[in-house]
Amino acid sequence: MASKAVYLYDDTNIVLQVKGIQVELYSTRTGTLLDKQLSDDLNPPAPGGAPSNEWGVKLSFSLPHSDPADIIITDKNYKYPGNAVYHLYAGGSDRVNVDLLKIPTSSGGQNQPAPSTVGKLVRWVSAAPQWNEMEKEAVKNLVSNYVNIFVSRLDSLSNLPDLKEASKNWEEALRSLGINPENLKS
Repeated sequence: MASKAVYLYDDTNIVLQVKGIQVELYSTRTGTLLDKQLSDDLNPPAPGGAPSNEWGVKLSFSLPHSDPADIIITDKNYKYPGNAVYHLYAGGSDRVNVDLLKIPTSSGGQNQPAPSTVGKLVRWVSAAPQWNEMEKEAVKNLVSNYVNIFVSRLDSLSNLPDLKEASKNWEEALRSLGINPENLKS
């Protein structure tokens, strides 16, 4: 049995002390879920003590050494969806440090609706007057990873219930930003 200790950081490399961010590990080849856990303090303090500087999850899985794995982040609070790490070596146990980009809490204030082509959508995101540069990067990250992970498996998504559930989380996040996920599928 192999394991991945996934440590979470914010976009400035500071430990992200947030409970409840879901970290999911999938087989890159098949798209099947290997394990998932909610983020927490990995080194919990004694009662009344200060939290540690080790936050994230410990994932356990069984996968042939030659198969890679992907990490996908979902978040019921829609702050950190869209983050992913692709093609991790799955042949052993190790530590993975991940900087999570936080998506904006509202639309970007553009005058027109989000376009339906990816190139125009990227320019639309870049022109958002109400998003700072890191928020724009987080939105582009969400769009890019959504296309790479979910749209690329669109024909088989109905046979992958866990991955389909993750796609719903990301689609809700896209909608909250004024982006129609259906436009990314065409």
